[in-house]
Amino acid sequence: MKITTSEMSTLQPVRQEKKQKASPGGFQEILNEKIGQTSADVQKPAVVPPMSNIDSIRFDAGAVPDRKQILAAMDGFLALLETYQKQMGDPLVSLKETAGVVSRMELKVRELHEVWEALPDGDGIKDLLNRMLVASSVEAIKFNRGDYL
Repeated sequence: MKITTSEMSTLQPVRQEKKQKASPGGFQEILNEKIGQTSADVQKPAVVPPMSNIDSIRFDAGAVPDRKQILAAMDGFLALLETYQKQMGDPLVSLKETAGVVSRMELKVRELHEVWEALPDGDGIKDLLNRMLVASSVEAIKFNRGDYL
């Protein structure tokens, strides 16, 4: 099939004349009106609410807990690690039972990590707590990974 130029003229799009712009001031009028409203709002001074209960706020969130409390928490954590050790050594204890101890270990690690961060560098308790947290984390990872199946 051969295409001729006379057939191509019918395929060319028909050009439409552009419509005249909307009545002047329609959009511009609304825009100017809105801008005028926002500038009037900006000129009003901001009002700060009264601070009535500021005395009830505690500002010592980063304070180091008492050493006795830290040592008691570490002792409880060591007892939990000993329970884990005994359960892993006992062939009569299932891994499902041990999984509960591992989840408690992971929760305790999260709690004691905050205490560890609050302790000053060079503190002997911080070093010991760090070793306990690392050992417990490694054991939890091994258990969850399935190394003891």
